Amino acid sequence: IGPIMIEALRRLGRTKAFVPFGHPGLDEFSVCGNTRVWSLENGNIGEHLYRPEDFGLRQRSPQDLPGGDVENNEKIFQRLLDGEELNGLQDMVCLNAAAGLQVCGLCTELRDGIQTVRDTLKLGTARKFFDNYLAACAAL
Repeated sequence: IGPIMIEALRRLGRTKAFVPFGHPGLDEFSVCGNTRVWSLENGNIGEHLYRPEDFGLRQRSPQDLPGGDVENNEKIFQRLLDGEELNGLQDMVCLNAAAGLQVCGLCTELRDGIQTVRDTLKLGTARKFFDNYLAACAAL
């Protein structure tokens, strides 16, 4: 489905995009194994295979990544915003956020974007942004 999705994005006029398929069947970049990525750059479609190690990350087991129901996931999200590592979940978040930064042109390499996101979490910038977002939503 990746080739179909990236072609649809090209036809819709996107100039840069990623369509990832990560192990074990995730629709995002994965730290649990290989990630196949279809990319779009200035009308050119490419296909790449990445490993967590390609970005300086350790490969994790899916069981290492915490998750659960909505309430548990909300607590995990808050802990991530506070800069906690959480057995590789922070790596997963940083990798996928870095992909977003790269697509938006805010970083040229995923490895650099990962460090930018990690720093944003550690410095509390992500927490402040999210808290301001919640306050703005509450004011509506």
